[in-house]
Amino acid sequence: MKIKVGLFILALSLMGQLLNAQEETPKEQKNILGGTFFFNAAKNGQTGSTLVITPNGPITIFGEEITTVNFLINPYYARQIGRGWMLGVQGGYGILTVRGNENFVFGPNRQENETWKLGFFGRYSFFPENKFSLFLQPGINYSRQTFRSFSSFTEFENDATTGVEMVAVTGASLKLGYNFQLIANFGRIGAEFGNNKDQNSGRTTQFNSFFTDFSFSTFALGAEMRF
Repeated sequence: MKIKVGLFILALSLMGQLLNAQEETPKEQKNILGGTFFFNAAKNGQTGSTLVITPNGPITIFGEEITTVNFLINPYYARQIGRGWMLGVQGGYGILTVRGNENFVFGPNRQENETWKLGFFGRYSFFPENKFSLFLQPGINYSRQTFRSFSSFTEFENDATTGVEMVAVTGASLKLGYNFQLIANFGRIGAEFGNNKDQNSGRTTQFNSFFTDFSFSTFALGAEMRF
């Protein structure tokens, strides 16, 4: 009888210690909701500014006081699957607008490039326990892009591009709390292939490209919340 009472008291003691440990140690949060964004606006007073923004090659805007506005946003949901590893799904939307002199009528004075993306990604963090960590994030995306070029009176060009993009992004994270951290992406390397269709003529061409880009346009800030 004394042995049974002793075992019962020991069991209660172990259960109490287990409950206290669970209260003191927060539950591991493996779901991640986050996103990054990029915004850039620039204005120059030079004529004939050239921008490479289509798979077909460079496009030149004529006129003075050329204004460029570029906006990108990439929301995502991911789940931690192991030490330093996470898998997720991501979306993306971007718009690039270039405006020249509205009174210039001998060539395009406005261009719009709109992009939608949907895909999957993985991320490996090199120092997941540290407050500051570097990571490598490979992924694959399906993208659709529309490009339009206008003059003051007519539409010069109307193209639609669909393709698959395989890209690896480098970045860093900074923890500000147990379930919140800041994200910064900088630089990418990858390949893209797909079809480009001229909406005016109906002509379709195929394209493929390999790229490395560590310019300012690849720098994006964001945040993540764990739950």
